[in-house]
Amino acid sequence: MVKWKNHMFYKAPRFSPNLARTLMLGVALPAFAFAAPAYAQDAEGEAEGGNAIDALTAEIVVTATKKANVENVQDVALAVTAYGADSLDALKVRDVSSLSFSVPNVSLDQIGTSRGTANFSIRGLGINSSIPSIDPTVGTFVDGVYLGVNQGVVFDTFDLDSVEIVRGPQGILFGRNTTGGAVLLNTGNPTDDWRFKFKGAAEGPVDNGRGAMNMFVQGTVSGPIIEDVLSFKLGAYYNSDGGYFKNLFNNGNFGKAETVILRGGLTLKASDTLTITAKGEYFDSKGDGANGQNHGIFSRDSFDLSIDEEGFYDSRANFATVRADWELGSGTITNIFGYRDYRGKTRNDIDATPRFLFHSDTDFSQEQYSNELRYAASYGAFDLTVGSFVFHQKLAYSEDRLLPTVSPLKSYGGGAQDHDVLGLFAQGDYDLTDALTFTAGIRWSREEKAAEITYVRPRPACSVVAGTCPITGKNPFIPAENNGFSE
Repeated sequence: MVKWKNHMFYKAPRFSPNLARTLMLGVALPAFAFAAPAYAQDAEGEAEGGNAIDALTAEIVVTATKKANVENVQDVALAVTAYGADSLDALKVRDVSSLSFSVPNVSLDQIGTSRGTANFSIRGLGINSSIPSIDPTVGTFVDGVYLGVNQGVVFDTFDLDSVEIVRGPQGILFGRNTTGGAVLLNTGNPTDDWRFKFKGAAEGPVDNGRGAMNMFVQGTVSGPIIEDVLSFKLGAYYNSDGGYFKNLFNNGNFGKAETVILRGGLTLKASDTLTITAKGEYFDSKGDGANGQNHGIFSRDSFDLSIDEEGFYDSRANFATVRADWELGSGTITNIFGYRDYRGKTRNDIDATPRFLFHSDTDFSQEQYSNELRYAASYGAFDLTVGSFVFHQKLAYSEDRLLPTVSPLKSYGGGAQDHDVLGLFAQGDYDLTDALTFTAGIRWSREEKAAEITYVRPRPACSVVAGTCPITGKNPFIPAENNGFSE
């Protein structure tokens, strides 16, 4: 049977200014708040093989509190909604945004101008922008690894063991970029016994023929390599979407997308007290550009659109994590290392009309690594969690604007950024009674950002990502006939 764990709790964060240090101190008095409904798989797997109602009402434990001992979600005084593997299957979840219909006060949509870019909002706190230098206010964590940018978050996913959505500030345990809350995605781990899973589906056009065929297939296999010592898991996912919309400009299907995900993992039980799990993922998704609708032409409550530039998106990522858990004394030392390399390109019809008024291309690259080391212990009525967090990422963003009224026709620009974070945190929970818990936490952080800018304006063709644009921040104008770059 599948078993998965969670912990959870929250403490209010404060924004850390660039090139500055921030000290966070929070105290939570006895919490009698009821957690939002949490649906997930029973810890003993009783819901497995049952109907959808069984899956949605089974008991669940939570990992977001990062405690030594997991807790039943009904006993955690947090606004948290959690789902297990069976629950996600019952809800037909194929991407994170589809959970918006099931979670109160939460919107997990993507931004309209850049496919796959998160526009997450919890309790009204969110960032409505595809500019990568703008930090998220709802943090996304995959297998415990924080994703530093919103790009490449809202795409198809599969083989999820659990999803946890925590409302409210989570600054003590998760850092400053969680003022709205946190979304935790936990993928499936290798298993000690042999397991196979395959799923596929296809659906045809909708609304009297609008749209085209949509189909997907996915499969996983896991089992032992060396019994009770080394196990593995392999998975693959493929989705082909023919497009949900009809472009009235050419009467063709619009919104096409194709996604491939390959995933692998190994779990080594080095001893009775030390377990190491490594996972890797390759992601590739491409298709049509943003399905923009001009409300000066079409009604908001319709699916009509007419654009002369259907554009494209092309997103690729490599993602890897290594997690080690070492049981020591009354607690566990956990180390989580993460690496991500992401590249995304887009072309969109910004004016969303059948005329050439404003088109735009973007090119974005991100490379990040992070490491979290923590110790969580339980001493009777007292739970303690202490840890450190290190994060580094490099961003480069190019934007090209095509405006036929401007000479020369195209404008080029963008920017690059280095981002470093160091954090130390501690949180304690003391159970005064079975119904009363006192919680206190503190976090110290240092955050540095260094940026270089190329203003978007008419200039010879160049790319910040490729390193061919002048990066001065002085907004130089360079005539089109000038083959060099001068100020």
